Amino acid sequence: MADFENALAKAVMSSLSEEGEIEAVCKRPPEIEARRILDLFNDMNATNGFATGDLVTWKQGLKNGRYPQKNYPAIVTRIYETPISRSDIESGSNHFREPLDLVILVDTGDEVSEFHVDSRRFKAYDGQIDGFGD
Repeated sequence: MADFENALAKAVMSSLSEEGEIEAVCKRPPEIEARRILDLFNDMNATNGFATGDLVTWKQGLKNGRYPQKNYPAIVTRIYETPISRSDIESGSNHFREPLDLVILVDTGDEVSEFHVDSRRFKAYDGQIDGFGD
């Protein structure tokens, strides 16, 4: 059994080349991908001017965290003038040196938690707000 598992692991690892992984992820023609990545770049660099108490949600295509869920609101609880970045993340991570300048409060379903996030990835929440409890 161990020989079979080792052979299977080797076969899987040898089939995963860097180029193969990229091809598996990028299925759009290069010209469409070029437009898409330019649009994401522009969205990420659009200023937002959030204030404490604002409701925010992920910008389309820029979600890189578990919470809040896609299209769900969070509330801004703190804004850092000088962004902080985690020093314990390896350079290969998409979170390496990400400027965390916003703290948001999110209902995770089990509890309410605060998360440090990059404000460039968020936009003002424009969804409806239920009058429940008013």
